[in-house]
Order: sequence, then C-alpha cells, then structure tokens
Amino acid sequence: MRRNWSWVVNGAIGIVLAGLLFFEFVEPYCVQPGLDRAFLDGRPSRDEVISRFGESLEQIGPGGKFRMTGWRPLPDRVAEYGGMAFQRPNTDKIYVFFSADDRVAFYGVASS
Repeated sequence: MRRNWSWVVNGAIGIVLAGLLFFEFVEPYCVQPGLDRAFLDGRPSRDEVISRFGESLEQIGPGGKFRMTGWRPLPDRVAEYGGMAFQRPNTDKIYVFFSADDRVAFYGVASS
C-alpha cells in the first residue's frame, strides 16, 4: 500500500514540475511569440493591437523612426502613418508600423 502512494505522490510532483516548466519557460519564450506573430500577420487594426499588447511606451508619428534602445535589429524603416513598439516580459520587442487605413503594414521583431 505504501508503495502505491509514493508512486501517486511522485507522479503529482512530476505533473506540477512539468506545468511549471511549461508555463514559466516554454509558453512565454516559444509559444507566445509565435501567437503574437500570427496575430500580426492577420493585419489587425491599431485598436486590436493595443487591446492585445497594451499601451505602447514607444510611439512614433508619420515620418518618424525608432531610436536604438539596445534591441537588435532596429528597423531602419520610416513610419509612413505611425508606429508603436511593444515588449512583453521575457520576450522579444515588436516594432509595428501602421498603414493609411490604420492596420498593421509591417512589423519587425528584435531581441536584446
């Protein structure tokens, strides 16, 4: 009887550790960036981008360029209609450029 309980406890500990590994390392570093890129590939509107990523601390207007902050590669592109930069905790930085119809025209991903 004692042997059966130790197998159950060890299995439960293994499941908890696997969950922690997934939610602390795999999901933010591997899964979430892929989901973000798939979302941006769908050309969402500016409001949809803000609702997904939150308010941007870096915004540029028409004709503006992003400044170097240590993230490479920095897009050397000039914003035709504006742009924003977003960073999720523990992931890359995403530079988003918008088109005249206020949808994503181009985005670039940089890492530090």
